Amino acid sequence: MCEQVRPDLLTDTAHLCHGVDRIAETGADDLILLPCSTDPAQIHLLTDALGPARLGAPAAAR
Repeated sequence: MCEQVRPDLLTDTAHLCHGVDRIAETGADDLILLPCSTDPAQIHLLTDALGPARLGAPAAAR
């Protein structure tokens, strides 16, 4: 099963952004990402990688 899941793991910024954009293109309004670590710094890494535009921030904040 690992071989089936591994290609879709979002392990770097480019892959993460591509995956989020691909899901957004389907019309999805929400996306839940589950970190592989309990380190709270994961949230900051995620927001840095995606940026406000992909996180749904108001246009004024972008």
